[in-house]
Amino acid sequence: MEARPPEGGGLSLFSARSAARGTLGEPPDLEPPMIRHLILFALLLAPLPALSNGWHSAHCGQSVITVGAPMTKLRACGTPWRVVTLVNRRGAAVGERWEFERGTGLLLVTVQGGRVVTIERV
Repeated sequence: MEARPPEGGGLSLFSARSAARGTLGEPPDLEPPMIRHLILFALLLAPLPALSNGWHSAHCGQSVITVGAPMTKLRACGTPWRVVTLVNRRGAAVGERWEFERGTGLLLVTVQGGRVVTIERV
């Protein structure tokens, strides 16, 4: 049996799609401006983690205090200038903020559950 062209003399749906894409199985081309926009977007987002407010570590004497360290390591920083109890909306204590005076400003260390949660320099 012979293959007949589709009725109406035009292209079939399959051949029209193949013609629109080039050859069968070839992925569609991304336009160069679109690729440039994607690269520019990625480059603009790259520095965002560096702009975050929190620090991950601080030097106290010969020790380095890191996020996740037990609160006993804070003894290396000396006596805190002030300890603030952090409370939730109902007034229950949820942690403490230890404030240490440094020559360059304040070192604020938030402790929850016996572990260092955040380290900030002010």
